[in-house]
Amino acid sequence: MIEDLDSLPSPAYHLTQELRGARTAALELGRGCPFACTFCSTNDFFRRNFRLHSPERLLHDMRAIAAEYQIRDFALVHDMFTVDRRRVAAFCEGMIASGEGFTWSCSARTDCIDEALLELMARSGCRSIFFGVEAGSRRMQKIIDKHLDPQRAEEIIDIADRLGIRTTVSLITGFPEETWEDVRETIRIFMHSARCPLSNPQLNLLAPLAGTPIYLSHKQELVLEELCSDMSHQGRSQSEDDLELIRNYPEIFPNFYLLPVPHLDREALFELHEFTMMAVERFRWLLSAIDQCAMSAFDFFLEWREHRQGLRRGLKGSELRQYYRTFDFRADFLSFVQTHPAGRHEAVNVLVKCEEGMAAATMRSASTMPLAQEVDVGSALWWSDIPVTKKSTRVIELSCDIQGVIDALKFRMSPALVRGPFAYATREMSAGECRLVKVSNWMACLLRACDGQRTVEDLVAQLSPNLSEVDESLRGYVVTRLLQGAQGEGFISILRISDAATSSQSSLPVGE
Repeated sequence: MIEDLDSLPSPAYHLTQELRGARTAALELGRGCPFACTFCSTNDFFRRNFRLHSPERLLHDMRAIAAEYQIRDFALVHDMFTVDRRRVAAFCEGMIASGEGFTWSCSARTDCIDEALLELMARSGCRSIFFGVEAGSRRMQKIIDKHLDPQRAEEIIDIADRLGIRTTVSLITGFPEETWEDVRETIRIFMHSARCPLSNPQLNLLAPLAGTPIYLSHKQELVLEELCSDMSHQGRSQSEDDLELIRNYPEIFPNFYLLPVPHLDREALFELHEFTMMAVERFRWLLSAIDQCAMSAFDFFLEWREHRQGLRRGLKGSELRQYYRTFDFRADFLSFVQTHPAGRHEAVNVLVKCEEGMAAATMRSASTMPLAQEVDVGSALWWSDIPVTKKSTRVIELSCDIQGVIDALKFRMSPALVRGPFAYATREMSAGECRLVKVSNWMACLLRACDGQRTVEDLVAQLSPNLSEVDESLRGYVVTRLLQGAQGEGFISILRISDAATSSQSSLPVGE
């Protein structure tokens, strides 16, 4: 047993290319864990011998990596950083005193951390924490020897969110002793995390890891099916040679197997995993509104599953997993919410309309125009230029202020709806993902008119009469500034036809 981890040399990063161009580098923070959760392999692997690198050694390695690879963000790899509060405080104070401005992430238990320590961690550069909460019911916490207080876990998630620290909240279902009531409690914490903007809830299917107490207790009852826990990192298909090894050596590959769940329906459990993970990714606030205003997310899932089985029969395993990743799921789910009693709650209804608008934006095809080039943001506009909304841009009119609804959900308050109407526009943030941006009525009118059929001159003539609040002599200027603002915000592209007659008055820069 290596007691002094600082005696180990730094990893030979120069022998790999893994850090070239990377944004984050992983550093070993420590080894071992003093706890003995029945499903976890860390305590068995390290024999519960808990050790940490010194703050001085960690800072030395960070500086060396920053100098060589220009990386200033670090993932500190260890199951249980915050067990030794004194060492955590020393590390944080060392990071602050160094003035380096490094950022970092770590893992922690929610019963080994408090608000004062979280504040110190945030000041020293901590940007995210992985919390292994695992079970939402006190009964299961005791059975799996985790012994966390679920209510305290929720409080810690809230504090971290308030301090600007991102959290990953890991939950596990599929324990042999688990009942649907236990699952319901786990989904309750899942939804608590979902309502925190900086928190990312995960629902994992239990994997029996080699050598763990839970594996040793049930190794004669393992079941091999097509799909199991994400811990096995299964692809969409597996070769027969791989499957033969897994079948012949279950003691080596137990994480490809499933444990018995006598009190649960295994297919329903698998679908719960798929539903929660994709629903919170695509419909975080809609699912939160249903959970808060209508019925628990778990009960809603049960009714949704019954509907889905009637709508798309026979989906199992990889086919079901694929379905939850398609636009078919998005369309089916939104349609179901609209016809469900939950959809009658105004907060739910307005969020459905948001989702429909964003879904429509991602399905729009891009406008094309031959012999046209895009005008750079900030360039002078020509009267003959043609503004066109980007394929991800769609104007949505909502009956109430959506931000007020979301803020109420964040703080678990009854939404006090601010009546509208209000105009919003969708904007692409990443491939296939849009967000809503509140816009003025003037901007909404402009975006609706940018259909690729009108020039800047046409738009000025069409929209100027609507600007009654503006002096007539300034209306053309206001419309062109709105166009430039829409272009800068990423709502529109402005195209210039390359063969436009340069001698034409319509091709002169705006204002000349």
